Formats: sequence, structure tokens, C-alpha cells
Amino acid sequence: MRIAICDDVPRDVESLSAMLIEYCNHIHITPYINSYSHGLDYLASTERYDIVFIDTYMDQMSGLDTIRAMKKHRNALVVFVSTGTEHAIEAFALNAMHYLVKPIAMTDLAEAMKRCLVRIGFIHDQVLEIKSGLGVVPVSIPSISYIEVRDKISTVHTHDDDIKTYTTRADLLEQLDEKYFIKPQRSYIVNMSFIKSFLYDRVILNNDMEIMLSRSNRIALRDQYQQYQFEMARSIR
Repeated sequence: MRIAICDDVPRDVESLSAMLIEYCNHIHITPYINSYSHGLDYLASTERYDIVFIDTYMDQMSGLDTIRAMKKHRNALVVFVSTGTEHAIEAFALNAMHYLVKPIAMTDLAEAMKRCLVRIGFIHDQVLEIKSGLGVVPVSIPSISYIEVRDKISTVHTHDDDIKTYTTRADLLEQLDEKYFIKPQRSYIVNMSFIKSFLYDRVILNNDMEIMLSRSNRIALRDQYQQYQFEMARSIR
């Protein structure tokens, strides 16, 4: 993911860059971020970017004029950043994906990034949307190993991160396909691709974690897992 920041206020560049890194880490995307202090510098660059965050107010050339002059960079998605909303209509007339007002809130940045990532194709239908301290965060469904629910807090465990949310178990389940996810008991939802062993009374995950199976549903759970294995085997023939 290649991101440009075009802003002539160093502290704003530093703040936005840190927020972008934090957001991308949460959704398991590695960002390459470069900054420019003037619109002319950005236009002169030979780099190609997926997204550009550009300030509407800059010396020499405004952010709006920079985007109007953009040719080589025309495939980059544009998010305008400003100290007020007075240029919002003009910005969206230039096909901006979003318009952020300083100081930027993480929830607003998350919404801007989500719009851009959907357009680019970095995130798609296989995404679980959860509410966290970063706002609505899209999480790649295949990366989820299991979800644990304790005291109204759901923890989504992925390859290398744990994301806590107040999103209910029922709401999470609505976004997950039972062809790939199993409910061994009330407190857990498990991605079957992460199951190493399916025993009579429990499942063992790839990280050796053991989760007990509900006594009343053991047969149905085993049938569900066997159907999953059958479908996976058929798909690779």
C-alpha cells in the first residue's frame, strides 16, 4: 500500500503518518508512506501512489490546484485534509474519496481509509467489520483464527493481532459463513481452517489451544467439520 502525504506543516505530517501506520497495522497492511511539503514537489515525483492525503492550504500551490494539475498521479485516490469545511464541495467535485478536518480523529481517518481500500480492492466481501477504538475496522476474515466472547467483550484473534470490540457475538456471526466457522460453545467462534485436531469433546487449534465442545451439539459440530473437510478436499481436485 503506497500512500503520499502532501502537507507543508511538519507536525501534521508526522501525526497523520503515525495514525496511518497504526490503522494499517490493525488491518494487516504494510504501508509505504512518503511525504511532500509542496504540491509542486508531489507533481514532480515519479512515484506512483494508491492514496494521497493532501492539504487544501499550502504555499506555492494549493491542494485543490495540485489535484487539478495531476496527470501522472491521476490513478491515486485523493483524500483532502483541511482546517475547515469551506472547500468540501469543491473537493468532492474533484472526485475526492473523503474530506478530513484537522485535527484528524482516528475514527474519521478509518472511514476515509475504508472507502479507499474498498475502491482499490485491498478489502472486499471477505471482511469482518468490527467497532473498536479506531472506529469501524475491516478485518480480513481468512486471517481470523478464532473469536472469544467474555463479559460482553469480543476478542477477534488473527495471525498476529488481538482486536477487542463490544460488537456482540450475534452480530459477528451474521458476518461469518458457517461453511468456514464453527461455534464449539457459547464463548467461541472458530475458523475451521485453523483446527489441527477435532476430538470427541474438544478441538485443538494450530497454536495448540484447546476449546471444549458443547455436550449437546457434539454430533452436529462433528458433522459440520466433516462437511467442511469434504468441501475443501473437493475444491482442490
